[in-house]
Amino acid sequence: MRRAMAGGLVVAAACAVDVDRIDLSYPTFDEAVAASAAGNLWIPPVLPRSATEIVATYDVDAGETWIRFRHAADLASVLQSLEKVQTPAVFPRSRRVSWWPPELSKEAGRATRYEFYRCPRHSETAGGRRFTAEAYLAVDGARGIVYYWQLGRVRVESEAR
Repeated sequence: MRRAMAGGLVVAAACAVDVDRIDLSYPTFDEAVAASAAGNLWIPPVLPRSATEIVATYDVDAGETWIRFRHAADLASVLQSLEKVQTPAVFPRSRRVSWWPPELSKEAGRATRYEFYRCPRHSETAGGRRFTAEAYLAVDGARGIVYYWQLGRVRVESEAR
């Protein structure tokens, strides 16, 4: 009986593993680009060439992306092309990613030490349907860290077949 229960717990634990979640890290932008070319990583166009210490988590099923990186001088040129906002329309849930700062979570509501930017909408086509997603940057200038998040995909329209 004990063996059967223990075996059941192992199976239950194995089923609880999130196989559609991908956690990656790269020391430099160039290494992230190489991984992207190999199909291992999607890099948002707002990631500057100076980005280092890149950490990314992707939830494939939900279409969600979280990225943290350190930046250098060329971040300013990236930010010029983005819309600065007081507060993002959506915040992620902090419990989804262990390294995500709790003050940038849906539960916290509003973070004050960051500058926020709305990124251009990301669009993709899957299964003959077009999807779009809204994304944001939170810049912690004092620490030189930037957080990027894209939460879910919204169906826009069906593609003509």
